[in-house]
Amino acid sequence: MLLAMKDFPDIFNCRRSPGRYTYAETAARIGGATETDIVVLVRLGLLKPLGRPPQNGRKYLAAADVEACIQDRHWLEKATRALYAYHKNRNSKTALDKRASSDLSGRNAA
Repeated sequence: MLLAMKDFPDIFNCRRSPGRYTYAETAARIGGATETDIVVLVRLGLLKPLGRPPQNGRKYLAAADVEACIQDRHWLEKATRALYAYHKNRNSKTALDKRASSDLSGRNAA
């Protein structure tokens, strides 16, 4: 007996998700995240890229790991706090740099 595709339509119509994501795809999966946020999460060790990618190479994340993380409320809270701290630190440095440059320009004018 020969089986035809019409006998098993669901098997052939299944969409399979990729095994790995780029940073942009990961950001899209997490929702509300940017590629910069993914870079920060990797630097902090909250996400781990596959293999040993070169520093300037394209990095991939395991789709299964990303999916597990976005289902874990504890991980989401930890990642959110880490991103808040990162942006707070970055913004405070920017404010200090602006104040320092305005102080210097004020001294040069006097």
